[in-house]
Amino acid sequence: MNDGNSLALDETAGSAGRFGFFWRAIRFLLAPFTFNGWSNCFSELKALDSKKAQVAAMKAAIYYALFSPLIAMPFYNTVLFHPYVTGYYDFDSIAGVKKQDILFRSGSERLHGWYFSNPASLHVVLISHGNAGNITHRKSLIKLLLETGASVFIYDYEGYGLSTGSPSIDKCCLDATAAFDCLSSIKDTKQEIVLYGESIGTGITCELARLRCAKKIILQSGFQSLPQIAREKVPLTAIYPEFVFPCKHLDTRKFLEGNHPPVLLIHGRKDEIIPAHNSRDLYAASSGTRYLVELPDAGHNDIVEKMDFQALSAISAFLGKDAASKS
Repeated sequence: MNDGNSLALDETAGSAGRFGFFWRAIRFLLAPFTFNGWSNCFSELKALDSKKAQVAAMKAAIYYALFSPLIAMPFYNTVLFHPYVTGYYDFDSIAGVKKQDILFRSGSERLHGWYFSNPASLHVVLISHGNAGNITHRKSLIKLLLETGASVFIYDYEGYGLSTGSPSIDKCCLDATAAFDCLSSIKDTKQEIVLYGESIGTGITCELARLRCAKKIILQSGFQSLPQIAREKVPLTAIYPEFVFPCKHLDTRKFLEGNHPPVLLIHGRKDEIIPAHNSRDLYAASSGTRYLVELPDAGHNDIVEKMDFQALSAISAFLGKDAASKS
């Protein structure tokens, strides 16, 4: 015989059961992204009980699929991209060069950029920045490039700053192409476009260089390819073949092994995010004119602040008529 109290207990138990089911489901879905999830799975695979081993093998296969970049790219995007939507926009100029706000389209999204025009310059530098912050955090880089006498165009990817949408590898590559085309339509006709990539922007820059003609390329804190740096930073991704990664592999090494414009590689020797050997390997693999500058005291995020005379001279010379001597 059920009374009111036992009915209430049954309902509570049912609610707890449903909650427990959903919690177990969530834990199962999150397990591929935790070390303990894989560790427990492999421990179960070693079990003497054949049924347990079969279940663990099935679980491992599901984990493998769930963790793959092909399926889990939204998760990887949260690791790759750290967009800021706020920043200080209310200023008129940098290094005495007036700022122009530029709005342009990339597919269905509206992107925002800044154009600093120096009519006397023979070059305009198109900056594809790194994965964190937005263009308001690159004022020091803009100032450095303007002080070489170049014009500068910098833009935000989708989801960054005042740009609409949300970022992904493939979208950022489309954004870079849209930025190049926008710049081509507004720059002085005598100016040659120089591509400048920062961190993840180095891969995006090389993807852009496959599609559009640039006079020169500067790669700051570059890596060899998206699968390569993923395997270096997250060893577990080594179990996946390259075809499960995004369509754009950001394969900088492959690009530099082919025909390419002159390239200047800049890297901090204390970089713990993208180790400096990446730029050394890219320099060694490059088939064309290339230059390498390593900053002994710089890490990943302080390169501009740690620029020494050698680096500044190399950039100025590279953007000028006479390229710098090889380092």
